[in-house]
Amino acid sequence: MPRFLIWGALLGLPLLELYVLLEVGSRIGALPTLLLLIAAAFIGTALMRRAGLTGLLRVRAALEAGELPARPLLEATLTLIAGGLFVVPGFLTDIFGLFLLLPPLRRRLAVYLIDRQPQKAGGSGRVIEGEYHRDDHDS
Repeated sequence: MPRFLIWGALLGLPLLELYVLLEVGSRIGALPTLLLLIAAAFIGTALMRRAGLTGLLRVRAALEAGELPARPLLEATLTLIAGGLFVVPGFLTDIFGLFLLLPPLRRRLAVYLIDRQPQKAGGSGRVIEGEYHRDDHDS
């Protein structure tokens, strides 16, 4: 079933993008549609450049504070994905990219993705401190 969804998205999204492009082009004209797509690509490129630097600074600040940089790193990644969606020609990908640029939605998505990660070592993620002593009985 997941393969069907993936193939459906890979084949369906470009067709849907093409349909939306043709509809927008027929309503506002070919030149304004083309200019909107070019503007979105420039915006996406600028966002990707800015997100890389800003994300790096946030990750560094989290590390200096002794925190895990998972959320800042994931938020920077989501911003880079948003910029990439703006570079891809099409209005639907631009809308998805715009949603990823909204800080409250991006933060919620980052927290959701972090919370969905399975805990390692079969535990609850809690650290139990203690001491141990090893007794070797080789006699």
